[in-house]
Amino acid sequence: MAKIEPPSGAQHPDDLLLPYLEGMLSHDQSAAVEQHLAACADCSAQVLLLRELLENLRLHREAFCPEPWQIFELVHYGRDPAGSVAAHVEECEICAPLAQAFAAAPARESMPPKLWAQVSDRLAAAAHDAPTETRQPWWNLERFREWFRAPAWAIGAATVAVLLVVILYPREIPQQMIAMSSVSWENVAKPKAFHPEAQRAAIILALRDFPASLSKTRVDALYTAVAPSMEVYERYRVVPPASVSEAVRKGAIDPSDRNTMLSGLREGMGVALAVFVTVRSRAEVTSIEAELVDTKNGDVIKKIAEPSVADKDLESGIRKAVLNLLLQ
Repeated sequence: MAKIEPPSGAQHPDDLLLPYLEGMLSHDQSAAVEQHLAACADCSAQVLLLRELLENLRLHREAFCPEPWQIFELVHYGRDPAGSVAAHVEECEICAPLAQAFAAAPARESMPPKLWAQVSDRLAAAAHDAPTETRQPWWNLERFREWFRAPAWAIGAATVAVLLVVILYPREIPQQMIAMSSVSWENVAKPKAFHPEAQRAAIILALRDFPASLSKTRVDALYTAVAPSMEVYERYRVVPPASVSEAVRKGAIDPSDRNTMLSGLREGMGVALAVFVTVRSRAEVTSIEAELVDTKNGDVIKKIAEPSVADKDLESGIRKAVLNLLLQ
């Protein structure tokens, strides 16, 4: 067979390269593609990249796996409208054992009765007040209860905490929300031993008047920014955000209003001092107000306010305010 010259751009068999690698072409088509590859450096390089991509996808099939909570719902409630989850689980060596584990461990009630009563009342009120055509599926009480029967890791403890805050927070102030996070500050340097008389403290962020909800990534970044310094840890035993979120999910802390949350922090987690940081976004101006509060009586011990902070300086501004309150 005579050697052919590299073809022009219009002659590149771009649409055939992937089927070629997957063995989906006829013998004649494969031969034609191979002849082209022998003469075309660009297409040969593209084939190498495609081959590497396919191999990586085969090695990391979990990238296409459904979320654990979707598998849990399939196993316990048969919920799989498109049938895609069941089809995937049947063939996936990663998800099949997970489905078997869910089947072997029956769903259990994981929401405390008191908290469930609050959620039920709030959801029922929201569903009653909303126009019929605008009511959302999550207002279905039984559907919401099912979420809490799944293991926390299956749907994400932080997600559950945020759902609870959105639902339980008083409806008369809907523009403010206590921000929850799964950040644990595990990699932050800490003293080898805490002072035996060190008070427990917690840092709580509240978002107010934002035109749109901040993403979980941004909220996590804000909590990461206020990670305690070594000097702070030498004075206080600061509870990580992930622990506060978990306490909210379990019903040990009720975030429906500040005083109730302070009581929960004190009684449920032994927190003596709380730093409440309110981040307000209004008319393209972001402000920070930070307060050091005694959880026993709700008294504000110290207060710092920054009326205008650039978005790029928000994390550093919050950190500065928190450290000033805890170290002054």
